[in-house]
Amino acid sequence: MRVTHSVLSVVIPLLALTLSACGHSAASEEGAPHWRVEGQTVLATDGKPLAGVRTGVTTAAATAHVQIPGRLVWTEDSTARVFTPFNGRIEQILVEPGARVARNQPLLKLSSSDYGQAQAEASKADADLNVARRQFERAKDLLDAGVLAAKDFEQSEADLRHAQTESARTHSRLRSLGELRDDVDGTFVLRSPIAGVVVERAVNVGTEVRSDAPQPLYVITDPSRMTVLLDVPESLSGALSVGEEVVFSNSSEPERKGRARITHVAAEVDPLTQAVKARGVVLNQNLALRGESYIEASVPLTGTGAHSVRVPADALILVGDRYYLFAAQGARYRRVAVTVGVLGSDAVEVTSGLQPGQAIVLDGALYLEQLLEDAAQA
Repeated sequence: MRVTHSVLSVVIPLLALTLSACGHSAASEEGAPHWRVEGQTVLATDGKPLAGVRTGVTTAAATAHVQIPGRLVWTEDSTARVFTPFNGRIEQILVEPGARVARNQPLLKLSSSDYGQAQAEASKADADLNVARRQFERAKDLLDAGVLAAKDFEQSEADLRHAQTESARTHSRLRSLGELRDDVDGTFVLRSPIAGVVVERAVNVGTEVRSDAPQPLYVITDPSRMTVLLDVPESLSGALSVGEEVVFSNSSEPERKGRARITHVAAEVDPLTQAVKARGVVLNQNLALRGESYIEASVPLTGTGAHSVRVPADALILVGDRYYLFAAQGARYRRVAVTVGVLGSDAVEVTSGLQPGQAIVLDGALYLEQLLEDAAQA
């Protein structure tokens, strides 16, 4: 359906020659034209419809829609991107992609000198705490016996508090990482922070990893619920509201339709894309949807005061990046710019520029466009 000026210059003269050969020329037998051009309007001088031009009446669409690009992503509330807290080398992979894991289930084993040092610090803190506790008990006995000065007892008490604090700090760090083993072996077990399905693994045995790496080692999510991200043009940002349902499909399976419920519409415009970000939630019950898939969502324009009409696809012409068609009134054919919504192979939804019940040119639009082009160049 895409027509440009260059295509029009080749196709439409052929059409005009064909119409002429069939007796449908715009000229009379005496050579006087049956038409003239006034601005964006072609009108028949004899008041009769031009031969070869067929008109019809537009019909109202049930609801105005526009196609908005987007993609499917994992729902952040139920997704964990797992990084390593230590530098090291992967010794063993314990879970493969596609596996379902429980919370705190081991994912891999990492040989790490940094983790070994953390273990050693915790072990030393425990030893220092035992020494400080014994010294405190001995100092207390000596103080009770009257052979120890009060300031020496207070020092032993302060040493005990310091040892307790240091032991608690080192153990708290290991506890937060899920590891509280007594041995110092430098082997860290990375565990899943949530229950879900492993959808991505980025490392293999022998891989050197760093704690400041930008890419996670694992991505774990609940794939039964996914998020739809839409880039809504600023001019259509009022068309979406929280709670509204949209229908979407992707290019790989255009016949498969999904439905998402809008949960958030951003209050600001993205300065790079000049679009408003909207997100919705979709149930992925059969796990047929895939993360990072590109989609197109059909968004209804109800509630915005917009209307739409349905026209045959052949009635539209594309000049540059604008869509046009010809509105008909008797023997007058006026070219009007329109905005299209859902594009189909046979019918197209026009969301602005026309009214339901308005007469338009169904056949012969390319011929009329050529007449306008010729008049503009004359």
